[in-house]
Amino acid sequence: MTERTNRLRIPVTDPEVPTAPEQALPVRAVPQEYAYVAKLVCTCGAAGRLEVQRQALLQSPQGMMDQLEVKCGGCGAEYSLFFDVSALFEQYGRRFGASPGDGDL
Repeated sequence: MTERTNRLRIPVTDPEVPTAPEQALPVRAVPQEYAYVAKLVCTCGAAGRLEVQRQALLQSPQGMMDQLEVKCGGCGAEYSLFFDVSALFEQYGRRFGASPGDGDL
């Protein structure tokens, strides 16, 4: 992960927070996504209170990505976050000889 993910607390309004597919943050494992969410601070100031409501795997022109829908436990604000999981699927394909879209996943 990059320097932007090493900070202790990250405001969810930070322009580098991956709130659009084109901003998808590369990760090598799903637990990295949840660790990143735990660092986010809602605009209401509720640190560490963003809870994942839904996780979806998306196939886009940029590759495979996870979309996490999160909700603030303090004020109820909702956000979408995007993570590039292409590397995870590349590892899967090398290990098992399949890739997303083959119909066998």
